[in-house]
Amino acid sequence: MQAEYLDLNSLREQLVSDGEDVYECDWDSLQRRKRRRGNESNLALLPVEVLSIIATKLEEPTDRMALAETCVLLRAVVVRVRWENAAAALIEIKSDNWDEALLTYGGSTSRISFPENARINLALVLPQLRNLVSIDFGGLEQFSVLDNHIRLLLENCHQIAHLFLSDCVCCTDESLLSLSQYQNVSYFKSLNFDRCCEMSDAGLIPLLQKTPLLQLLSLNLVPLATKALTEVIASNCSKLEVLGLSDTEALSDDALVQIARGCARITSLDLSECVGISEEGLIQFAMERELAGSPVGGFRKLILGSTPAVTDASLYALLTNGQNLSSVQIWSNDQSRPRQCLLQTLDLSSAANISIRSLECLPNCITSNLLTTLNLNHAVILEEDSLSRVGAALAELFKSQQSLETIQMMGGVSGAVQDAVLQSIATHCRSRLETLDLSECHGITDAGAQPIAQYCSKLSNVNFKACVNLTDETIHGFLPTDEESEFVTTSAGPLMPRKRHLRYLNMGLCNKISNASAIQTLSLLCKSSSSPSEGLHTLKLSGCFNISDESLTSISNAIISSTPPQTCSKGSLRLLCFSGCYKLSSPAITDLTNLLPYLESINLYSCPSVTNETVTQIARTCPRLLSLVISKCPVGDVAALSIAQHCQNLHTLYMSFLTAPIGQDATSGGACSHLTDVGVSSLIDGCTSLKLMDLSRCDALTDAAFSCSNWALGLQVLLVRACPLLSFEGMERLVGRSPRLLTLDVLGCAKFSVVDRERLKELVER
Repeated sequence: MQAEYLDLNSLREQLVSDGEDVYECDWDSLQRRKRRRGNESNLALLPVEVLSIIATKLEEPTDRMALAETCVLLRAVVVRVRWENAAAALIEIKSDNWDEALLTYGGSTSRISFPENARINLALVLPQLRNLVSIDFGGLEQFSVLDNHIRLLLENCHQIAHLFLSDCVCCTDESLLSLSQYQNVSYFKSLNFDRCCEMSDAGLIPLLQKTPLLQLLSLNLVPLATKALTEVIASNCSKLEVLGLSDTEALSDDALVQIARGCARITSLDLSECVGISEEGLIQFAMERELAGSPVGGFRKLILGSTPAVTDASLYALLTNGQNLSSVQIWSNDQSRPRQCLLQTLDLSSAANISIRSLECLPNCITSNLLTTLNLNHAVILEEDSLSRVGAALAELFKSQQSLETIQMMGGVSGAVQDAVLQSIATHCRSRLETLDLSECHGITDAGAQPIAQYCSKLSNVNFKACVNLTDETIHGFLPTDEESEFVTTSAGPLMPRKRHLRYLNMGLCNKISNASAIQTLSLLCKSSSSPSEGLHTLKLSGCFNISDESLTSISNAIISSTPPQTCSKGSLRLLCFSGCYKLSSPAITDLTNLLPYLESINLYSCPSVTNETVTQIARTCPRLLSLVISKCPVGDVAALSIAQHCQNLHTLYMSFLTAPIGQDATSGGACSHLTDVGVSSLIDGCTSLKLMDLSRCDALTDAAFSCSNWALGLQVLLVRACPLLSFEGMERLVGRSPRLLTLDVLGCAKFSVVDRERLKELVER
């Protein structure tokens, strides 16, 4: 039998408590159903525990497959046993040795995706994945998937119907031409080439001409696409349901009309950052869709962020299949008007040309309680509209859409997000809301935020960054409560507090939160949870100047006392941000990181107690680090050497404006306490996955720091501002050896003239 899906990104967590739906299977009902049907299989009447033992003894895959095909009950038993065995084996696999997992279990897998920034030997693994129907390469290292890997995949996997190559920047038209010659090309249903910057019409057009059954096509940020490609999409992909063309210069009003006529089935559309289309073009597109017979209910997903053509009129046309009524009719609040749009996702981020009338229209244009995702980040409502009226429109929208799971309103929608809006969310969206981004909403206070924290029962991702009026009352709302807590009654009914385990919490720049409050809340949030996939994953407290060692000690104690220790926050807490928390001491930081071997990112910007010894300890105990920020800290070569030795998967490093004094570190055996060429060279040699490195204002660096043979392994961004000893000649040699380099910033380097900087920029862009 084939496993339906093997997602390596969360495999360890899922397999331990998984079986997918199999572990939650009602075994008794399955056996009763078998008895009602008669003794079709006497084996199925045995207890499940006995069946599991039998299935475990079957070593040959063909035997397990034969047993699974007998009946539904035995299939469920075999699937559970198979995943249990997979979990046991994977626990023994080394941290990043996914090759072994794929070689062991990938052969019977039909769908697979890869973990973020994973290193996998594709040449070894791909020939073994012969049953693949769907594969997603998006999680692999950006430059690891090559044209020859795509050829190898097609040669060995003859059932591929879904291929996702997002961010595979080394895949070129050669890959596309191989796909166009694939024996199964006419059966492709999903193709994703997002951000594949080397692909062009030369490869895309021959491929799309042979994919009449294509249902999903994503070409977001494919800069070489032209208008000719949109014509091919319109004429050959009539069954398209999902189309992504964000930030595509080839898209024009005419191209939109052609797509509307040829691809009438589209229900999910991404046109974000498309500056080549106009308001009239969107309206005409909507009208043509109606004439071509668009699906009943219109769009299910609309992504229109940062698209200037989105106005009141064009948005209304898209939501109502091209209706173009007078302004009085358009913004009528007549509740009897039929709701036509079955929209589930709406992204209007950075919208700048809509007014309050768009917000007032949404409850009347979208079927109630269907919208699950709403993005209004940095949306700007036209100035003539009063904030109170905009806030009232938002509150009414949340009242009509009580199934919202994700709400993003970064920036406060022109300041209209006040306490009344949050109270509407807490009242109407409390049962399903999971993600809430209210960062930079300066108008909210505890009166609005505290009910959100306390009563939104499924809330797991919260961003209150720079909500400067929030105090301890809000953070206390996140505290788990007893089952006997009193009910709070509102106009919509009782709100029941519940125990929860937040995954993401950002309270950065909330300066009114006291240290005592943080101690109590953080210690409880970091307590053990029932599953390794639960518990706090991300904690951001940047700029919370009241946070001291006591807060970190409380987190450490919570982790130590958690039960069972092997599945608590040790496995869940992956990202920490203490930027600007100057009261934290080095021992408190290292005591915490010593308990977090799976930590992937830590930000210690401008923490004066972070020294070379601190970074050395973190590097040793957190070898999985992917991102490290230690700018404005007194560190140097000693820290760099430790990072290079222990954190070989690091891809982002900020070591700018370092404050360590010039000289040798007494405890390092002669290494310098400040950063020199030795430290930088070791980083380049040891951290071969580095993509971004900021070394600005490191006065001792010279051109010799970058004379390294391994430099071309993936660095994309190098910031060396105000490094006085670097020269144009040295950086020119660096660019010549760095084919992946996208940005080289030498602003403020004393030896560079304005002309030198322009010449260097041209070299990088070639």
